[in-house]
Amino acid sequence: KKKVDIIISRHNSLIIPKEILNLANNRAINFHTSLLPMNKGCFPILWATLKNTPYGVSIHQMNEGVDEGKVYSQKKISVSSKMTLERIYDFHEQEITKLFYNFWPSYRKSIAKNEEFLKFIDQDSKKHSSHSFKESQNEIKKLKYKWKTTAEEARKNWVNSQ
Repeated sequence: KKKVDIIISRHNSLIIPKEILNLANNRAINFHTSLLPMNKGCFPILWATLKNTPYGVSIHQMNEGVDEGKVYSQKKISVSSKMTLERIYDFHEQEITKLFYNFWPSYRKSIAKNEEFLKFIDQDSKKHSSHSFKESQNEIKKLKYKWKTTAEEARKNWVNSQ
């Protein structure tokens, strides 16, 4: 049976089957642009904006659930409500790359020693929220300027439509 050292997922919209994850001996990580467990699933930046939850980035262990694994590293991010959703997304991409560069040396060391990575944050189920692709697409359609919409305008329009 084949084995792999690690699986790294970024911008993957598919659930990777357990059989594939097992090939990496639970060393499968995903980059997610939210402060997990908030805004799991699709378009987390959109939902952080609409629901006015904190922005952030997380690196977590992948399992057969949607963004449910142990959180290995995360960072809260401050953004201006005057920024467009596109700019907020770009900023998150920069921040998650920095987070990975800080996280990687210690994670790599655990792989080299064939040890379990023990530094993690349990996800607080009380803060859990999740959004589907269809639900997200419905909200995106309502944005006047799509990704060029400011966070302030997107949030105001969403609150008024509720």
